[in-house]
Amino acid sequence: MGERVEDDLLGDEVVRDPQTFYGRIRERTPVHWNARYHSWLLTRYDDVLIGYRSPAFSAARTGPLEERPEMAEASAVLSRWMVFTDPPEHTRLRRACTLAFAPRRVAMLQPRIAALVDELVRPLRPATEIDLVADLAAPLPALVIAELLGVPTSDRALFTHWSGELMTLVFGSLDRADRHERGRAGLLALRDYLAGVVAERERRPRDDLVSVLLADGTLERDALVSTCILLLFAGHETTSGLLGNSFLALLSHPDQLRVLRGRPDTIDLAIEELLRYDGPAKLSPRRVAEDIRLHGELLRAGDRVLLVNASANRDPRRFAEPDRLMLSRADNPHLGLGYGVHYCLGAPLARLETRIALTATLPLLPRLELRSEQATWHRSLLGRALRSLPVAVGA
Repeated sequence: MGERVEDDLLGDEVVRDPQTFYGRIRERTPVHWNARYHSWLLTRYDDVLIGYRSPAFSAARTGPLEERPEMAEASAVLSRWMVFTDPPEHTRLRRACTLAFAPRRVAMLQPRIAALVDELVRPLRPATEIDLVADLAAPLPALVIAELLGVPTSDRALFTHWSGELMTLVFGSLDRADRHERGRAGLLALRDYLAGVVAERERRPRDDLVSVLLADGTLERDALVSTCILLLFAGHETTSGLLGNSFLALLSHPDQLRVLRGRPDTIDLAIEELLRYDGPAKLSPRRVAEDIRLHGELLRAGDRVLLVNASANRDPRRFAEPDRLMLSRADNPHLGLGYGVHYCLGAPLARLETRIALTATLPLLPRLELRSEQATWHRSLLGRALRSLPVAVGA
């Protein structure tokens, strides 16, 4: 099975700097067997594309949870997430979810997102220390998704906590012995909470996403509740990761920050490069549905495969100077938000939130002193997100 290396995908150095680790694998063994995680790693751009495109790779992957009796309820909820399904069921679920991110609905959120960003940025004063994750990157997406679903912002702390607990399960924090218990508790709490919201909207519809999904009638009750959980979880975790990572990238590259401040009209191009350079999606798991051979290796039906988006986005076979942040990069077909039928459905909203947040903070960023030695990362197999990003606000 090629070159074997006993490698911990959640080791301290890999969590802090995954690009060095995956870059080494990408050049040595493009189809790499990781014995510790019982998984094949695909790290080159073209191979990751095959993983997204080919029916030989299935997205249905909640099987291991189904084997644990105590996880039966949680597994039933996750099995209805479209990210864990293949067509035609995936097509049915995704078609219903397009209602959430229709261009008109996303555009309607722009004034409210701008107001929320202003509320979060306004208290940032000189000679103070702030955490760009805790004070901005984390709360903003939670507030926005609350607006979208029509749940009270007063409950934000609750569902943000539950979402964080669920992350230990979905994003594969394998270093936590209690991850199944905590993830299960968070997931079922979200299920019960949102089931209550759905029941309330059945009695008294409003102008929110839950009411829209109910009126559409495509999804039965359990699938609708599961879909709302997915939208809340993914809408919070993905955008929070993108914002935090973007702040760090800009503060670590003052030359590129100056370019963006001088040309704020290029913000959309810059966001695509930030997604490529250090996006919120590190890996995307798949199961081999039928035997397939890649680079001389036989991947058998049932094998687990990790499509390493982060490595594909730094593949020199596809990107010039891939390890360099270039906000003006034009040729940029990155995989930072997935690809094909599993392309991130909430991408328009994530981009909108990031555009508004970065635009609002551009005047402030040059006055921030990065405390990089204090920045910490979530120890996650799938996601790439900062836990904290402390900075000092200069005069």
